[in-house]
Amino acid sequence: MVGSCRSCDRCAKDLENYCTKIILTYNSPDHDGTKTYGGYSDMVVVDEHFVINFPNNILLDRAAPLLLCAGIIVYSPMKYFGLSKPGMHLGVVGLGGLGHVVY
Repeated sequence: MVGSCRSCDRCAKDLENYCTKIILTYNSPDHDGTKTYGGYSDMVVVDEHFVINFPNNILLDRAAPLLLCAGIIVYSPMKYFGLSKPGMHLGVVGLGGLGHVVY
């Protein structure tokens, strides 16, 4: 997703993916009325709230695969349920799209 209203109850609870004014990465009306084209775009404008800032010591070619659907499937519930704190553990059952990003 590249945008939401950022003012409704859902957005206030960091549940922007349930916002009624969500702007999805692909095939959604953007603020200016044009459609979004995701990975088929030459460029994209994204609300900074939905952008991940990589530290300079992380190589982009190593980190980029973690941002796809499988990465967010693990990351989102991990953060939501507080499993990203030191000492917490997360078990993932499966392989493929989901299991390959957990190591």
